[in-house]
Amino acid sequence: MSREVNGRILFLLLFSVAAIPMVFAGLSGPTPIPNPPNFYINSSVAVLCKGQAAEVPVTVTNAGTVVPSPGSLMNMTGIPMQDIALSLSDSKYSSTLGNSTVYIDKLVPHSSQTVYFPVFVNANASLFISSSVSISYYYYGYYSDVETRNLTFETESCPNALSINSMPAVLNAGYSQHVIIRLTNLANYSLSSGSVSVSMPSSDGAILGNKTFSDLLIAPHSSISINETVFVSRNASSIVPVNVSAEFSAQGTPMQVLQTLPMLSSSGINMTSSSFTVSPTQPTPGSVFSVSFILTNTGLAPASAVTAVELPLKGISAFGQNSVFIGDIGADSQTPVTMSFIAGNVLKPGKYQIPIMIKYLNPLRQQQVSWANYTLEINKSQNSSAFAGASSFRARGSSAAGAGARIAIDAILAIIAIAFAVLFFRERKNNKGKQR
Repeated sequence: MSREVNGRILFLLLFSVAAIPMVFAGLSGPTPIPNPPNFYINSSVAVLCKGQAAEVPVTVTNAGTVVPSPGSLMNMTGIPMQDIALSLSDSKYSSTLGNSTVYIDKLVPHSSQTVYFPVFVNANASLFISSSVSISYYYYGYYSDVETRNLTFETESCPNALSINSMPAVLNAGYSQHVIIRLTNLANYSLSSGSVSVSMPSSDGAILGNKTFSDLLIAPHSSISINETVFVSRNASSIVPVNVSAEFSAQGTPMQVLQTLPMLSSSGINMTSSSFTVSPTQPTPGSVFSVSFILTNTGLAPASAVTAVELPLKGISAFGQNSVFIGDIGADSQTPVTMSFIAGNVLKPGKYQIPIMIKYLNPLRQQQVSWANYTLEINKSQNSSAFAGASSFRARGSSAAGAGARIAIDAILAIIAIAFAVLFFRERKNNKGKQR
């Protein structure tokens, strides 16, 4: 046999010896005191559910003794156990409900009897819990024995009647906001006398509203909502744990649910629009105009893939593309935006609100939306006066052209007249010279 196997066997033997209680530690009665009965205590339940109550069976077995008899046959014999009292003590993670002591009148050798203890296991219990069973009894009518044995149980999270969830899934860092915690009863019976408390790590933020809600009642297959106000720090973790502790009475037995609701933390983005201008300043029906404004991110985190989208409006539509891609806008940064529109020919004069949707992605790559709405004033159409001006301009142009033509003709006639006069005077002078 190897040393490793020998070591394991020795370890098990030492563990077994250490686990055996001191049989004679609690013996009393007239001396000399005979040996007490040989008994042991166990439970047929190995696993308990966290946050729930259960009837835990505890079995006492009087093992008796085995003595050799003539003919090499074994004779089973022993001592009866009388007036047995069993008590299950509370532990760090479990507690008994109601009376924690039960009684057994008599237990003859080589027999067993099972009693039940209602036990509640805390929702935050460790993987294994131990409970002490105290037993006292009499034997031979004069002698008593008091001993303590330990029972170990495994714990696990089991399905329960209460479902807990919350919204929103993302909290904005650096701001206070409302959180809705929804509790749903999945059972066919009511959950009453409810108490719910909400907490979160101080390093991530604080609960600003009521931290505890009491006297809650949830009807079968129904839900209730709890409104809570929380503040998330700027340097909060990317996942903020919001802890919910709920305690209810389920058909007279306690039920406890401890649930951590992981919420994503996102640095806040706050888009604001300002400095709106319109060009031309007085749009009219049938005209094309543009709206310019400054888009500012006053939040704590950058916004990416920022896009301005022109939404359809009766009588006013986008001129060209209905969206303008802006790009990224960092925290405490701004950028100018210009969008073009066309007013319908039949649009009546008046004020119109132009809805502009600003879409962007937060640091968690989730799409968010804000609005940059602008109230535009459409003025009365200038078409008729424009046409009149154009026609008068054309008329004035025609008159000016005619006057120019007349002036040119007059100039030509004057030049001709002057030419004739020069010729006339020359001819006359030549004639005078001949006559001499």
